[in-house]
Amino acid sequence: MTRTRHNLLLMLLLSSAIATVLSIQHVKSNIATLGSVDSWPMFRGGLSHTGYSQSTAPNDNTTSWKYQTGYWISSSAAVVGGKVYVGSYDGNVYSFDVLTGGLFWRFKTGAGVTPSPSIFGNNLYIGSSDGFVYSLNASTGGLIWKYKTGDRVDSSPAVAYGNVYIGSADGYLYSLNASTGALVWKYPTGAGIDSSPAIADGKVYVGSYSGFVYCLDALTGAFVWAFQTGASIVVSSPAVANGSVYIGSEDRYVYSLNASTGGMNWRFQTGDMVMSSPAIASNRIYVGSSDHNVYSLNASSGALIWSFQTADMVLESSPAIADDKVYIGSWDSYVYCLNATSGGLVWRFKTGANVVASPSVASGKVFIGSYDHYLYSFGLATPFHDISIISVKPTKTAVGQNYSLAVNVTIENRGSFRESFNVTAYANATSLQTKNVTLESGDQTTISLAWNTTGFSKVNYFIRANATRVSGETFTVDNTLQNGVVEITIPGDVNGDLVVDIADASLIGVNWQRTVPPAPSNADINGDGIIDVSDAAIIGINWQKQV
Repeated sequence: MTRTRHNLLLMLLLSSAIATVLSIQHVKSNIATLGSVDSWPMFRGGLSHTGYSQSTAPNDNTTSWKYQTGYWISSSAAVVGGKVYVGSYDGNVYSFDVLTGGLFWRFKTGAGVTPSPSIFGNNLYIGSSDGFVYSLNASTGGLIWKYKTGDRVDSSPAVAYGNVYIGSADGYLYSLNASTGALVWKYPTGAGIDSSPAIADGKVYVGSYSGFVYCLDALTGAFVWAFQTGASIVVSSPAVANGSVYIGSEDRYVYSLNASTGGMNWRFQTGDMVMSSPAIASNRIYVGSSDHNVYSLNASSGALIWSFQTADMVLESSPAIADDKVYIGSWDSYVYCLNATSGGLVWRFKTGANVVASPSVASGKVFIGSYDHYLYSFGLATPFHDISIISVKPTKTAVGQNYSLAVNVTIENRGSFRESFNVTAYANATSLQTKNVTLESGDQTTISLAWNTTGFSKVNYFIRANATRVSGETFTVDNTLQNGVVEITIPGDVNGDLVVDIADASLIGVNWQRTVPPAPSNADINGDGIIDVSDAAIIGINWQKQV
């Protein structure tokens, strides 16, 4: 071998080794994020889909907050960096404050959102029934990229090796570049994919409507093995641990497969189809079945340890395990908490409709959605600071130049502590008046902030109010609210059509000698609280004048 060829070979081997190390580091950094008790960054909590969290978890059904979306929720929440992310069938992806449930942002897709988001770095990845896979900025909800598949996307994404892995009802499992959305590879399974891919040891595992469970090489998409269940559909998502793949099938069985070969280790028969995805903890498998039961099985042998019967089917809701407790939803509208060791009921909570979403556990709380349109947060509320502007109403929509009006602002202390803070009203960027407010926890008040329009131009002004951030307040989106437009015009232009004429005089006549309220405040031109001769005189002085 010549020295040149020898050096070239060494360079190729070195490049290959570096690429492998970088890929492993990429996955390890992702998995390291999953170990935090304050995070649940993707469906089933991590790349291998074990459904296990090291977080403490609630011992009772205390609800710390709930948020109503526009339609039912089957998406499971992701929790990262003090924020909760979830999709709704109203077509939106939502971001909430983990402590308060306050809305940070929402992003509208083209159809219902049933899969769960995956957070990696500051990027959010999710699919939609409009057939697109989306990448959003996790801080702002801004669109980074979107990729069009051939059908709806109900599969939840996994992110590793710099790629996004996700299935589509068009029958393909996709690998997309996480930064750009460019297609890396796609693999045809022959039927739709609702199952969400799990990733372990450089392999991707997923179920398909073909009835098969597939194992592919994560980097290339090359076929490794496939296992045929006894059903035509596998909706359940695989969980991978200790060299085994655990998955349910609509043939009523829960399977344990050899992760390397696809050979069957064991199978356990339930009484109906298994769409729920298994969770793994302490050498036990936990899974729901449409036969109404939640099962705990020995992970090594498949032997039954215990079963708990709910009042209806356990469909796609998949258990989360934390603090020796099992959390799961049922078609009977309840969220259940069971003792992981014995299967005994710890608590249950009745939502307003069926529960098919899977719970997420982080920061000592359980997050789960329901068909009643709500996302619920269970667990004792952590004391927090939160001032919210809930209403901004200018007293007039049209006002004569050099005359006055007021901006009424309603503020609520949604936090846990007594707070003192300043509230300021603005017309566009100009501050109008500031007042100091003190509120006890849970109280609200309405204040009136004055606006003398002297020196303001005759144009439209957007009205907003802002409450200063109090010490310790982390959710400040609701500290500002813009609502209402005020037109500064010619004195006497009551209806704001930029001319003083018979229409304005008629409004004065109709409301003659009436006080404000109930009379419209626009007709009280001079702001003395009554519509009388002084207002009529202003109309006379400016008759037929135009802006």
